[in-house]
Amino acid sequence: MKILRYFLYIIATLVAIYLILCLVGPKDLNVEKSAKIDASESILFNMVNDLKEWEAWSPWINKDTSMKVTFGQKTAGKGATYAWLSNEMGNGNLEILESSKNKSIKTKLIFDDFGDASYGHWSFEKVKNLTKVTWGMEGGDLSFLMRGMMLAMNFKGKMKSDFKEGLMNMKNLAESRAKNTYNGFKINNIEFEEKHFLSRRAVIDAKNVQQHYTRNLGGLYSKIQENKIELDGMPCGLIYNQYMPNDQVDIAAAMPVKKKTTLEDAIYVNIEKQNAYSIDYYGPYENLNTAHNALNAYFRDRGLFVQTPMIEQYETDPGEEKDPTKWLTKIIYYASK
Repeated sequence: MKILRYFLYIIATLVAIYLILCLVGPKDLNVEKSAKIDASESILFNMVNDLKEWEAWSPWINKDTSMKVTFGQKTAGKGATYAWLSNEMGNGNLEILESSKNKSIKTKLIFDDFGDASYGHWSFEKVKNLTKVTWGMEGGDLSFLMRGMMLAMNFKGKMKSDFKEGLMNMKNLAESRAKNTYNGFKINNIEFEEKHFLSRRAVIDAKNVQQHYTRNLGGLYSKIQENKIELDGMPCGLIYNQYMPNDQVDIAAAMPVKKKTTLEDAIYVNIEKQNAYSIDYYGPYENLNTAHNALNAYFRDRGLFVQTPMIEQYETDPGEEKDPTKWLTKIIYYASK
């Protein structure tokens, strides 16, 4: 009997302790953190409004490097979605419900293991020369008996810590972008001189871009040499549309020439002298999209529109330089307000 009474005493004590925890525990899962960041509202807004940007600053990505993320058909603005599978963080999905440009964003978050949705909110407010970014979550009211568990788990404390980490990640990234550095690339503002090209243009599958360039640049060069046309630089790719349906692109293999010229089986392209932005990319051609993504993000942040074609200027001859990490490609985007 003594053992039974002792056991019941322990149970009663634990229950009493837990009930005390429930009394002092959080009544809801609402969390909010803010940070003042030396970058424009548009830079910070775009880092949240484009779900593909979350990987660069999210406090949860680094906690599970094996996390698998899939995006919906829309990845930015109202209606954008993504889902994840994670052994560490659990499985779930997120949707942007509301998006007010450079002002606020509202999201809906659902974890597969929990039935109820949580709602996130973001605001971007100019405070003197800084932008105050506020990130919050509304998790709903907790039942009395759930409050003790949330307190014991320090759930709100961990969420506040995660929000603070995410905002600091955003601060570092956004302040770098404010100084024209994106994904490690320095964006250069240049006055690009008038250019003349002879080109061969086609809509092709994105996976066949290099084959298109290899086949057509060689043929163009031979024709130009045969017709004694004076060249004006290294071979180029002209990109008219890199986001077509069915993973296709509209591109042209092009050779720069000194002046307006006609040539059989080639399209003449003239680009007038105008304002442009460029990146010096060093590396293999299959990773050129990292530089394109940087320029596209720069344009979004500053409200610029791309004038096509965009130019990839191949400064290094792979036949002479065997190390792909030393291949220089100048990527040039023309801009208009």
